[in-house]
Amino acid sequence: MLMACRWINRLWTGSLAGLAMACGATVWAQAPESKPAPSVHLSPDSRSLDFAKNFHDHCLTQLDDLQSWRTRLNKRFRSLPPAQAFDFLSGQVGNAWYVPSVENEGNMVLIIWAQKDFCALFGRRTAMQDTEHLFKLLVARAPLPYVSTLIDDVWMGEGAERRHTFSYVWSIPETPGRILFTLTMTESDRASIQALASATRIR
Repeated sequence: MLMACRWINRLWTGSLAGLAMACGATVWAQAPESKPAPSVHLSPDSRSLDFAKNFHDHCLTQLDDLQSWRTRLNKRFRSLPPAQAFDFLSGQVGNAWYVPSVENEGNMVLIIWAQKDFCALFGRRTAMQDTEHLFKLLVARAPLPYVSTLIDDVWMGEGAERRHTFSYVWSIPETPGRILFTLTMTESDRASIQALASATRIR
């Protein structure tokens, strides 16, 4: 938690603005049960910090050479069993790993496709407001010469089952090729996965 807090210090601004996916159910059943993430007002939830940091470290900053990073992670992280990896990979060729964490072991799964620059992080339990806020801090402002544009912001469902999806694209004006970042969140306690963040290059 301390390392994550140090990492996020330069991004965190203090106040927070006010998927029901089934594919992970069998995987999470092997990990210790996580309690619902509490609402946080003064500092971000540790699971949200972990989620943001791992998305930054393994997806956002590795897109320039994602396949080499996939090979390196295969030696460092524990792979999911093939049948469960197939579900997370949506039938694509690639790798799926449990993401190690000191405080939140078993809370995240990372995937990287082999035949396309696509990386995604699944979070079993995270605080929705914190995770969305941190994700926006990572992608809403792009490094030069890229320009970041919000292209999608949609709510679906009703009540506790609602899920929120939004996407940013990084692009260089008058230059082909873009980078797409997407986050889908739900606060539903019945969801196997509450957060899914992805990064991909669009040729």
